[in-house]
Amino acid sequence: MKPTKPRLNAREVVNDIRSGMSDEKLMAKYGLSAKGLTGRRGTSPEERCRRAWWQTRRRREDERILREAMDIIEEANLAPGTKPFVLAREGWHPGVIGVVAARIVEKFHRPAILIACEDGAGRGSARSVEGFDIFQALTECKSYLTEYGGHKYAAGLSILCDNIPAFTEKFQIVSEPLLTFEVLEPKLNIDAVIDIEQ
Repeated sequence: MKPTKPRLNAREVVNDIRSGMSDEKLMAKYGLSAKGLTGRRGTSPEERCRRAWWQTRRRREDERILREAMDIIEEANLAPGTKPFVLAREGWHPGVIGVVAARIVEKFHRPAILIACEDGAGRGSARSVEGFDIFQALTECKSYLTEYGGHKYAAGLSILCDNIPAFTEKFQIVSEPLLTFEVLEPKLNIDAVIDIEQ
């Protein structure tokens, strides 16, 4: 008689992930393959469970990278001042760094570039603030980049990790005259004004 797979329950899977259970134990417990974990199609309980697993792991990775990025900012005393952030590290997931860059922009209201390095090559994600064209700034630094693309508020790039220090210096020089007080001052956009007495 063939053994049956344990019935999948999304809440139980998420709790197991949060408890720190290893991927190997999780796959053995639920009878899933690593390939199966990334499945996104379908609405069966098993597919919903796989999505919950994947989303929870992605959120955990997001939180880890944000913690490490904030550690870099604190250790290098980068928070004071007006310079844009250029942060790089081995072991960051290139599919998550854009979300983390956006969170850093939201916290400090300054442009941020995060670069995930692996085997000497870096993949970066850039986010900006209103009034600062980050794509144009990257264009002025393109001699340090392998490739880049995007628009004024968000961009992606590839770079040799050895070029990151020189790129950072050039990017900050290019950005300095453009990051005025008016640009760096957080703004509150009001969609409509209502009369609370009505």
